[in-house]
Amino acid sequence: MTDALTHLADLLATTPRSDAEAWLLAGLARWVKHGGALGLSRCLDLPATPIALRRIQRDRLLRKAAQQCNGTTWTKAGELRKAVLSFHTVHWPTWKRLDTTPPTATELQRILFDCCKTGAAIPDTRRRLHSILLDCEANSAGNFTNTGIR
Repeated sequence: MTDALTHLADLLATTPRSDAEAWLLAGLARWVKHGGALGLSRCLDLPATPIALRRIQRDRLLRKAAQQCNGTTWTKAGELRKAVLSFHTVHWPTWKRLDTTPPTATELQRILFDCCKTGAAIPDTRRRLHSILLDCEANSAGNFTNTGIR
């Protein structure tokens, strides 16, 4: 039976076929280069804690939800706030026990459902939602973090 390090060496010797594979291989290579002294999540440029991961997932989903709204970023934040408050009041109390949304759910409701399922608190102020939407515009690279590890 082949051990894990042999699998890792075989994997690192491959040519990536996609950006996702290139990202994964680069992170694994950094981890190996540093002899495993750095955490794999750090080498992959992932959030260091489960809370940070949930918050990043929530923010990504809120940005996706905002795409369902019209207008400027500020207007979208206002519309998103109304949608979040309505969802929390009308749907979440009964849907939170479900694994997926009912088939009658709108795309916005499906996104807000997934957002709630992350477990991160959803901001209920226009200003905070606006800040999350602006953060996406400022960091359009889509990376989780920038640790600068090489």
